[in-house]
Amino acid sequence: MFQPKKTIEYSGVGITMISEYTKIKGDIDISCNIYIDGKVEGSIKSTALITIGEKGEVIGSLKAERIIISGVLRGKAEATDVEFIKNGKIYGDIISSKLSIEDGVIFEGTNKLKK
Repeated sequence: MFQPKKTIEYSGVGITMISEYTKIKGDIDISCNIYIDGKVEGSIKSTALITIGEKGEVIGSLKAERIIISGVLRGKAEATDVEFIKNGKIYGDIISSKLSIEDGVIFEGTNKLKK
């Protein structure tokens, strides 16, 4: 299993995993961490951490306390802390208090400060 470089456990409740070769259409609303290596079309809301792994792709919106992306996001991300890891691709808008982008990331969109 892929481990993000900087894992912060926001929720002791557990983790939901969407593995490679899995495709989900629809909205997800959870109270735990979620790790995505498959494809999700829809919105994802979590009270904890959303991670899009290297093989993951989300077409839609993300809203969480923290978001880490090393795969592909086509849409909107809103979190207190957003981190884009090398080779990540983001096509859309970001709303965050803290934004971190590593070398090698593709970012086409806008960034706004979360109030």
